[in-house]
Amino acid sequence: MKFAAKGLAVCAVTAASMLAPAWASARTPLPLTYAPVDFLYYSPQLGASLLPPAGFGQVGAQIGSIAANSPLRAMWSPSIGRFHADPGDTIVSLSHIPIWNSGHLTKIASQLRGCVAITIRDGVTGVLYSGSVDLLPVYYP
Repeated sequence: MKFAAKGLAVCAVTAASMLAPAWASARTPLPLTYAPVDFLYYSPQLGASLLPPAGFGQVGAQIGSIAANSPLRAMWSPSIGRFHADPGDTIVSLSHIPIWNSGHLTKIASQLRGCVAITIRDGVTGVLYSGSVDLLPVYYP
């Protein structure tokens, strides 16, 4: 009985080593197989880096960082006057087009010029602010 159990253990180890891929025994790090598509975008028209929306089921593009010359630092609303966006705020719509994610916002902003309507959700309070923003001109060679 002892011999039979030992024989089964040897067979199991041999079978496991034959089934294991060659790279498993080399102990090399595996290549990254998943890279998030919507991780970080930069919109030159808005002068800001954009992140995916914060929270499950949220739409829009969350603002990661804002450049010094960004038009997001000087927006205008008839109801509240001059206002600005902060990192952590979310751009919900641009030119009355609902924004789904950062890639979508980058694509929409690249097709627009001049002063356009914008709606921003405050990252702290969740309040929506509507106004206008003057997009930066981008020249492509």
